[in-house]
Amino acid sequence: MNRSTLILALVLLVFLIQAGLLLQPAAGIKQKLMGGVYLCLCILIVFQGNMKIGRLSERNAPAAPANNRTTQDTARLKRILTDSIAPEFHKMGQVGLVVGGYFQGREAIVSFGSKTLHADARPQNDTIFEIGSVSKLFTAGLLAASVKKNLLPPDTKVCDLVNSSNSLNSNSRKITLEHLVTHTSGLPRMSADIFLPLELCRSLAGSTPYHLYSREKVMHIFLDSAPSFTPGTRIKYSNTGFGLLGLLLAEQSGKSYDRLLQETITDPLEMDDTVLHLNREQQQRSAEGYRGFYRFGRLYLSQHAAPSNFGEGLVAAGGIHSTAKDMLRFIDANLNGKTGISSFLQLTHTIRHQYKDMQVGMGWFAENLPKSGQSVLYHNGISGGFSSFISIDTEHRIGVVLLGNVSRPMDTWGRALMDHCITEFSPDHSR
Repeated sequence: MNRSTLILALVLLVFLIQAGLLLQPAAGIKQKLMGGVYLCLCILIVFQGNMKIGRLSERNAPAAPANNRTTQDTARLKRILTDSIAPEFHKMGQVGLVVGGYFQGREAIVSFGSKTLHADARPQNDTIFEIGSVSKLFTAGLLAASVKKNLLPPDTKVCDLVNSSNSLNSNSRKITLEHLVTHTSGLPRMSADIFLPLELCRSLAGSTPYHLYSREKVMHIFLDSAPSFTPGTRIKYSNTGFGLLGLLLAEQSGKSYDRLLQETITDPLEMDDTVLHLNREQQQRSAEGYRGFYRFGRLYLSQHAAPSNFGEGLVAAGGIHSTAKDMLRFIDANLNGKTGISSFLQLTHTIRHQYKDMQVGMGWFAENLPKSGQSVLYHNGISGGFSSFISIDTEHRIGVVLLGNVSRPMDTWGRALMDHCITEFSPDHSR
């Protein structure tokens, strides 16, 4: 998504040069009129594209929000987070960043940068971010809860839960809830209309196409689109598949997705800031999202992002907001094994499908880290102006979460941080 900011900046630069060449004192009337047109286009790009050039604050050192546990392991964890991320922060291309670490019940949070370029306000442990596709882990948790209660078996066919006609594609009839939660359904990642000229223009201006996905649209994709392969034979990432899963879980429960999420996961875990819709107080604590952000010494070029505004049909795939404090509670529930919620969240960890070098459970992807070689679960997320990364090591009960307010992937640094934590804390990987 940062590429759109660069494209817009290059177009702006070309138009400025054209305007300068045509508005020379010796130029004719027609040339000056054309120069005026180019100049107006430059102004339009700056304002409609939410572009801004400014000067960065000198504050860029990490700050650690207070933590009520000051054990030796917590202090060590905080040091690891700081030492891993502080030297890399500027390379990550984030305006603001909050990083949380977890080790066997101990937690630590550090923060960097600013939650907005308009003020020198460092993000905190309760600063709210869009978490994008990390939302899928919550949707997977809702399915696991239904499985645990024997309400919806994973092999339940989607066509049995919707009003499908006899003309439904034969492969579509094979799609199950497990195929949706493991990205093995063959449904498209997104529908083709996101590439329509109007949507591409909106994207350049910092908007997203997520608002297009109503319940009816996602159901239409399932009913009228043939899967690109036989369900269960490949892994192909699908936002529409998870959007459909969220709709089905909500409808089978007789509740909205929002209410189901609260009652099943966020309320029991006291994750009060993990929500679909922000109230006024939460809006004031939210980080500002940026489609693009580039540093040039102390100067910067940025593009503000409009709120992602997920439609009902896609909210289960990426529409959740959260904080580092809340996400550490989610990590704890996945790793501590002491609550009823932990019992069904841990169902999501089991690897259910493998295709080539990809492994996937319910929502979670699995990989071996490059340094420690440890197998971990992870998921990333990018929305219109935010990015996120979460990873857990179920064997050593270690987890990390990164939340940033620029739509630029943080996987490289998330993996390196997880590797560092495992190397430091687990006896079999320590140096």
